[in-house]
Amino acid sequence: MIKDTFYISDLDMTLLNSEAELSPFAKLNINNFIKNGVNFTIASARSVKSIQPIFEGVDLQLPVIEFNGAFISDLKTGNHRVINALDQSALNDIRNTLSKYKQNYFLSTYNGKDDKLYYSKTTNSGENWYVEDRTIKKDPRLCKIENINLYFKEEVVCITIIDVKENIEPIIDEISSNNANIEIHFQENPYSPGWFWLTVHSNIATKDKAIESLLKQYNMIDANVTAFGDNTNDIKMLKYASKAVAVENACIELKEVADDIIGNNDDDSVIKYIAKECNLELIDV
Repeated sequence: MIKDTFYISDLDMTLLNSEAELSPFAKLNINNFIKNGVNFTIASARSVKSIQPIFEGVDLQLPVIEFNGAFISDLKTGNHRVINALDQSALNDIRNTLSKYKQNYFLSTYNGKDDKLYYSKTTNSGENWYVEDRTIKKDPRLCKIENINLYFKEEVVCITIIDVKENIEPIIDEISSNNANIEIHFQENPYSPGWFWLTVHSNIATKDKAIESLLKQYNMIDANVTAFGDNTNDIKMLKYASKAVAVENACIELKEVADDIIGNNDDDSVIKYIAKECNLELIDV
Protein backbone atom coordinates (compact mmCIF):
# COMPACT_ATOMS: atom_id res chain seq x y z
CA MET A 1 0.00 0.00 0.00
CA ILE A 2 2.82 2.41 0.81
CA LYS A 3 4.30 2.25 -2.69
CA ASP A 4 0.90 2.68 -4.37
CA THR A 5 -0.04 5.83 -2.45
CA PHE A 6 1.24 9.37 -2.86
CA TYR A 7 0.82 11.67 0.15
CA ILE A 8 0.93 15.42 -0.36
CA SER A 9 0.26 18.14 2.17
CA ASP A 10 -0.24 21.87 2.21
CA LEU A 11 2.06 23.65 4.67
CA ASP A 12 0.67 26.68 6.52
CA MET A 13 -2.08 25.81 9.01
CA THR A 14 -2.04 22.19 7.75
CA LEU A 15 1.32 20.47 8.23
CA LEU A 16 2.87 23.43 10.05
CA ASN A 17 1.70 24.56 13.47
CA SER A 18 0.21 27.99 14.13
CA GLU A 19 3.69 29.45 14.60
CA ALA A 20 4.51 28.43 11.00
CA GLU A 21 6.91 25.75 12.26
CA LEU A 22 7.39 22.07 11.51
CA SER A 23 7.56 20.44 14.92
CA PRO A 24 10.53 18.23 15.90
CA PHE A 25 7.99 15.37 16.16
CA ALA A 26 6.87 15.98 12.58
CA LYS A 27 10.44 16.15 11.27
CA LEU A 28 11.40 12.91 12.98
CA ASN A 29 8.39 11.06 11.66
CA ILE A 30 8.60 12.41 8.11
CA ASN A 31 12.17 11.10 7.97
CA ASN A 32 10.86 7.77 9.23
CA PHE A 33 8.14 7.76 6.56
CA ILE A 34 10.72 8.32 3.85
CA LYS A 35 13.01 5.65 5.30
CA ASN A 36 10.10 3.21 5.07
CA GLY A 37 9.30 4.04 1.45
CA VAL A 38 6.37 6.44 1.91
CA ASN A 39 5.91 8.76 -1.07
CA PHE A 40 5.52 12.13 0.63
CA THR A 41 5.95 15.75 -0.43
CA ILE A 42 4.35 19.17 -0.03
CA ALA A 43 2.38 21.69 -2.09
CA SER A 44 2.57 25.23 -0.78
CA ALA A 45 1.89 28.86 -1.64
CA ARG A 46 5.36 29.53 -0.23
CA SER A 47 8.56 29.78 -2.26
CA VAL A 48 11.21 27.08 -2.03
CA LYS A 49 13.52 29.61 -0.33
CA SER A 50 10.90 30.02 2.39
CA ILE A 51 10.37 26.26 2.67
CA GLN A 52 14.04 25.28 2.95
CA PRO A 53 14.70 26.59 6.50
CA ILE A 54 11.44 25.10 7.75
CA PHE A 55 12.47 21.66 6.47
CA GLU A 56 16.03 21.78 7.75
CA GLY A 57 16.93 18.26 8.89
CA VAL A 58 14.22 16.59 6.78
CA ASP A 59 15.47 14.31 4.01
CA LEU A 60 12.63 14.95 1.57
CA GLN A 61 13.28 12.93 -1.59
CA LEU A 62 10.52 14.10 -3.93
CA PRO A 63 10.38 17.60 -5.44
CA VAL A 64 8.12 20.16 -3.81
CA ILE A 65 5.31 22.16 -5.36
CA GLU A 66 5.74 25.87 -4.58
CA PHE A 67 3.84 29.06 -5.34
CA ASN A 68 0.62 27.02 -5.63
CA GLY A 69 2.02 25.17 -8.66
CA ALA A 70 4.03 27.88 -10.39
CA PHE A 71 7.19 25.87 -9.67
CA ILE A 72 8.05 22.23 -9.11
CA SER A 73 11.45 22.33 -7.44
CA ASP A 74 14.15 20.32 -5.74
CA LEU A 75 14.03 21.21 -2.07
CA LYS A 76 17.75 20.80 -1.35
CA THR A 77 19.10 22.84 -4.27
CA GLY A 78 16.12 25.08 -5.02
CA ASN A 79 16.49 24.23 -8.71
CA HIS A 80 13.24 24.36 -10.68
CA ARG A 81 12.13 21.34 -12.69
CA VAL A 82 8.98 23.06 -13.96
CA ILE A 83 8.24 26.78 -14.33
CA ASN A 84 4.69 27.96 -15.06
CA ALA A 85 4.98 31.71 -15.58
CA LEU A 86 2.24 34.22 -16.40
CA ASP A 87 1.92 35.00 -20.12
CA GLN A 88 2.73 38.49 -21.36
CA SER A 89 -0.79 39.48 -22.38
CA ALA A 90 -2.13 38.68 -18.91
CA LEU A 91 0.77 40.52 -17.30
CA ASN A 92 0.13 43.66 -19.32
CA ASP A 93 -3.55 43.67 -18.43
CA ILE A 94 -2.93 43.03 -14.72
CA ARG A 95 -0.29 45.75 -14.59
CA ASN A 96 -2.70 48.22 -16.22
CA THR A 97 -5.44 47.33 -13.73
CA LEU A 98 -3.14 47.75 -10.74
CA SER A 99 -1.99 51.10 -12.12
CA LYS A 100 -5.61 52.20 -12.56
CA TYR A 101 -6.36 51.45 -8.90
CA LYS A 102 -3.00 52.88 -7.75
CA GLN A 103 -2.41 49.54 -6.05
CA ASN A 104 0.98 48.59 -4.67
CA TYR A 105 2.20 45.00 -5.23
CA PHE A 106 5.08 42.52 -5.01
CA LEU A 107 6.51 40.72 -8.04
CA SER A 108 7.90 37.16 -7.79
CA THR A 109 10.05 36.16 -10.73
CA TYR A 110 12.73 33.84 -12.05
CA ASN A 111 15.44 35.71 -13.99
CA GLY A 112 17.08 32.66 -15.52
CA LYS A 113 19.46 32.23 -12.60
CA ASP A 114 17.78 33.28 -9.36
CA ASP A 115 14.33 33.67 -7.84
CA LYS A 116 13.47 37.28 -7.01
CA LEU A 117 10.85 39.07 -4.90
CA TYR A 118 10.70 42.69 -6.01
CA TYR A 119 8.98 45.65 -4.36
CA SER A 120 9.44 49.39 -4.64
CA LYS A 121 7.75 50.51 -1.41
CA THR A 122 5.34 49.50 1.32
CA THR A 123 2.05 51.30 1.86
CA ASN A 124 0.41 49.54 4.81
CA SER A 125 1.25 47.44 7.87
CA GLY A 126 0.28 44.21 6.07
CA GLU A 127 3.00 44.84 3.50
CA ASN A 128 5.40 45.90 6.26
CA TRP A 129 4.79 42.55 7.99
CA TYR A 130 5.67 40.70 4.79
CA VAL A 131 8.90 42.62 4.20
CA GLU A 132 9.92 42.32 7.86
CA ASP A 133 9.16 38.58 7.87
CA ARG A 134 11.25 38.02 4.73
CA THR A 135 14.05 40.23 6.11
CA ILE A 136 14.17 38.45 9.48
CA LYS A 137 14.30 35.10 7.69
CA LYS A 138 17.06 36.38 5.37
CA ASP A 139 15.14 35.58 2.21
CA PRO A 140 17.70 36.03 -0.61
CA ARG A 141 14.92 36.82 -3.10
CA LEU A 142 13.90 40.11 -1.48
CA CYS A 143 14.91 43.15 -3.54
CA LYS A 144 13.80 46.74 -3.05
CA ILE A 145 13.97 48.55 -6.39
CA GLU A 146 12.95 51.92 -7.79
CA ASN A 147 11.02 50.91 -10.90
CA ILE A 148 9.20 47.59 -10.61
CA ASN A 149 8.03 47.80 -14.24
CA LEU A 150 11.55 46.96 -15.42
CA TYR A 151 11.26 43.44 -14.04
CA PHE A 152 8.18 42.31 -15.93
CA LYS A 153 10.59 41.09 -18.63
CA GLU A 154 11.64 38.25 -16.31
CA GLU A 155 9.54 35.09 -15.88
CA VAL A 156 6.83 36.36 -13.55
CA VAL A 157 5.27 33.54 -11.53
CA CYS A 158 3.23 35.53 -9.02
CA ILE A 159 1.90 39.01 -8.37
CA THR A 160 1.01 39.60 -4.71
CA ILE A 161 -1.31 42.34 -3.46
CA ILE A 162 -1.66 42.91 0.30
CA ASP A 163 -4.40 45.23 1.47
CA VAL A 164 -7.73 45.39 3.28
CA LYS A 165 -10.52 43.33 1.77
CA GLU A 166 -12.58 46.20 0.36
CA ASN A 167 -9.61 47.56 -1.62
CA ILE A 168 -8.81 44.22 -3.22
CA GLU A 169 -12.28 43.03 -4.20
CA PRO A 170 -12.78 45.47 -7.14
CA ILE A 171 -9.37 44.43 -8.50
CA ILE A 172 -10.37 40.77 -8.36
CA ASP A 173 -13.55 41.47 -10.31
CA GLU A 174 -11.72 43.38 -13.04
CA ILE A 175 -8.75 41.09 -13.61
CA SER A 176 -10.94 37.97 -13.43
CA SER A 177 -13.35 39.25 -16.07
CA ASN A 178 -10.54 40.33 -18.41
CA ASN A 179 -8.27 37.28 -18.20
CA ALA A 180 -9.02 33.62 -18.81
CA ASN A 181 -5.38 32.61 -18.39
CA ILE A 182 -4.93 33.38 -14.71
CA GLU A 183 -5.47 31.64 -11.38
CA ILE A 184 -6.16 33.81 -8.33
CA HIS A 185 -6.15 33.11 -4.60
CA PHE A 186 -7.64 35.48 -2.06
CA GLN A 187 -7.41 34.92 1.67
CA GLU A 188 -6.59 36.57 4.97
CA ASN A 189 -3.04 36.17 6.23
CA PRO A 190 -3.38 34.03 9.41
CA TYR A 191 -0.11 35.47 10.76
CA SER A 192 -1.14 39.10 10.14
CA PRO A 193 -4.90 39.27 10.85
CA GLY A 194 -6.96 41.89 9.04
CA TRP A 195 -4.71 41.94 5.99
CA PHE A 196 -5.79 40.04 2.90
CA TRP A 197 -3.56 38.63 0.19
CA LEU A 198 -4.45 38.37 -3.47
CA THR A 199 -1.99 36.25 -5.45
CA VAL A 200 -2.19 36.00 -9.23
CA HIS A 201 -0.65 33.09 -11.13
CA SER A 202 -0.88 31.43 -14.53
CA ASN A 203 -3.94 29.22 -14.91
CA ILE A 204 -1.61 26.24 -15.37
CA ALA A 205 0.09 27.04 -12.05
CA THR A 206 -2.26 25.05 -9.82
CA LYS A 207 -1.58 22.42 -7.20
CA ASP A 208 -3.66 19.74 -8.94
CA LYS A 209 -1.89 20.19 -12.29
CA ALA A 210 1.48 20.22 -10.55
CA ILE A 211 0.66 16.95 -8.77
CA GLU A 212 -0.30 15.35 -12.07
CA SER A 213 2.96 16.55 -13.63
CA LEU A 214 4.97 15.22 -10.69
CA LEU A 215 3.27 11.82 -10.84
CA LYS A 216 4.07 11.56 -14.55
CA GLN A 217 7.73 12.36 -13.88
CA TYR A 218 7.93 9.48 -11.40
CA ASN A 219 5.79 7.01 -13.39
CA MET A 220 3.17 7.09 -10.64
CA ILE A 221 0.20 8.41 -12.59
CA ASP A 222 -1.98 5.53 -11.34
CA ALA A 223 -1.04 6.06 -7.68
CA ASN A 224 -3.71 6.77 -5.10
CA VAL A 225 -3.24 10.39 -4.02
CA THR A 226 -4.03 11.44 -0.46
CA ALA A 227 -3.98 15.23 -0.10
CA PHE A 228 -4.20 17.40 3.02
CA GLY A 229 -5.23 21.06 3.18
CA ASP A 230 -6.91 23.87 5.08
CA ASN A 231 -7.87 26.70 2.73
CA THR A 232 -9.52 27.54 -0.58
CA ASN A 233 -6.26 27.36 -2.54
CA ASP A 234 -6.22 23.64 -1.66
CA ILE A 235 -9.66 22.86 -3.10
CA LYS A 236 -8.47 21.83 -6.58
CA MET A 237 -5.78 19.65 -5.03
CA LEU A 238 -8.29 17.88 -2.78
CA LYS A 239 -10.75 17.40 -5.64
CA TYR A 240 -7.96 15.83 -7.71
CA ALA A 241 -6.92 13.46 -4.91
CA SER A 242 -8.22 9.92 -4.46
CA LYS A 243 -8.67 10.80 -0.79
CA ALA A 244 -9.22 14.39 0.33
CA VAL A 245 -8.35 15.21 3.94
CA ALA A 246 -9.05 18.52 5.71
CA VAL A 247 -7.60 19.50 9.05
CA GLU A 248 -10.11 20.46 11.74
CA ASN A 249 -9.17 24.16 11.46
CA ALA A 250 -9.86 24.21 7.70
CA CYS A 251 -12.31 26.63 6.12
CA ILE A 252 -15.88 25.47 5.50
CA GLU A 253 -15.44 25.40 1.71
CA LEU A 254 -12.58 22.91 2.00
CA LYS A 255 -14.36 20.71 4.51
CA GLU A 256 -17.23 20.40 2.05
CA VAL A 257 -15.00 18.62 -0.49
CA ALA A 258 -13.10 16.50 2.05
CA ASP A 259 -13.54 12.75 2.51
CA ASP A 260 -12.03 12.89 6.01
CA ILE A 261 -11.67 15.62 8.62
CA ILE A 262 -8.82 15.08 11.06
CA GLY A 263 -7.45 16.98 14.08
CA ASN A 264 -6.03 20.48 13.91
CA ASN A 265 -2.67 21.63 12.62
CA ASP A 266 -1.23 22.19 16.11
CA ASP A 267 -1.66 18.51 16.95
CA ASP A 268 0.50 17.15 14.08
CA SER A 269 -2.66 15.55 12.75
CA VAL A 270 -1.33 15.02 9.21
CA ILE A 271 1.64 13.07 10.58
CA LYS A 272 -0.57 10.91 12.78
CA TYR A 273 -2.95 10.20 9.90
CA ILE A 274 -0.17 9.07 7.54
CA ALA A 275 1.41 6.87 10.19
CA LYS A 276 -1.91 5.14 10.81
CA GLU A 277 -2.59 4.70 7.08
CA CYS A 278 0.86 3.20 6.52
CA ASN A 279 0.82 1.03 9.67
CA LEU A 280 3.93 2.76 10.99
CA GLU A 281 4.60 3.42 14.65
CA LEU A 282 4.98 7.05 15.59
CA ILE A 283 8.36 8.05 16.99
CA ASP A 284 8.36 10.39 19.97
CA VAL A 285 10.94 13.11 20.31
